[in-house]
Amino acid sequence: TKTLSSISRTDINSWIAKQLTTHQPATVKRQYNTLRAIINDALHSGLIESSPLVRIDPIRGIQPRQRFLSDEELTILLAKAQEVQDWLPDFILWQLHSGMRKGETQQLAWSDVRRLPDDKVIVQVKRAKGDKFRTVVATETMKSVLSRQWNRRVEGDERVFPVSKMTLRRRWEKARREAGLEEVSVHDLRRTNATHAAVAGIDLRTLAG
Repeated sequence: TKTLSSISRTDINSWIAKQLTTHQPATVKRQYNTLRAIINDALHSGLIESSPLVRIDPIRGIQPRQRFLSDEELTILLAKAQEVQDWLPDFILWQLHSGMRKGETQQLAWSDVRRLPDDKVIVQVKRAKGDKFRTVVATETMKSVLSRQWNRRVEGDERVFPVSKMTLRRRWEKARREAGLEEVSVHDLRRTNATHAAVAGIDLRTLAG
């Protein structure tokens, strides 16, 4: 048994290697993510001075998964999210309608939202993957989310969704657990957005853009 402050990178790599002898890579990855969340929480709380999660050996052999939510699953998830936190359904709706990555949404600032004269609203994603700039046209649902989030602003925080990564993680995991969707990730909302867009007839080139 070791204290958190005494765990080293070598300890974690050895633990991962040992777990892989008896568990599937995807299972070990989930276990590692739980450990990472605990360590990061301890670091942010000042319980440890540094994190051992540096240059950790990659967990290989994980098969890529494709998970798309049905309308029924989305309805249940949104209902449970409402019970967990008032802003959580709006975060989920934003992911579904915008197709943005979780990190992009978490960093989205009010200065990135532009209202045009024709009542159109565009969102400028400045921190996209690969440092590329792109623009997302807000749907009517996204506009409604923006209105509600404007009323939930936090003084000194310019983000559209002013919540910490840990708070979002905990609320999200509780909602999906109560909805019976523990295997669903936030990224699956982005996949679901792409799927619905494709079904609606958007050509693949536009979708990729």
